[in-house]
Amino acid sequence: MTDPSRASALEFRLTDRQRRRYGRGLVGLALIAWSVGLVRLAVTQRLDRLDGWAGLAVLGAILAAIVAVVRRVEPLLVLDDDAARWQWGPRRAAVAWSDVSAVEVRERGIARRVLLVGSRGRTVLPVPLTGGSLIGPGPDPELDDKVDVIRRWWEERRRP
Repeated sequence: MTDPSRASALEFRLTDRQRRRYGRGLVGLALIAWSVGLVRLAVTQRLDRLDGWAGLAVLGAILAAIVAVVRRVEPLLVLDDDAARWQWGPRRAAVAWSDVSAVEVRERGIARRVLLVGSRGRTVLPVPLTGGSLIGPGPDPELDDKVDVIRRWWEERRRP
């Protein structure tokens, strides 16, 4: 294995396990929303008509399309010689290494996130992370090692 601190750029993404858990969580939320639609139609006694079932089918198709699109949106962190750059869907941002004064880990319950502390305050990175909500990505057993890599990357590239 090559030394990550010698590379010209380094990427962090969700692990395969986190990606699968995130996808299952989205499907679970879609099923809950579909079930709410089913209950609503059953309570209003529209399931005895064809338009009630058609509405339920349309709701299912819309939810499936939303899950398919959202599941493809994945957080990405790229470290290069000048800055830490990240994107999550259409959102993009960057922090120059010279603006970073510390690399920390924020813990809230079982969730752990990486923070870059700088002159503009704290910036929470989208990955690497562990824990999270019900549909959150779940654990990353290598989080501490990844934080060490980010911290070394920053220490080698910051300018006094």
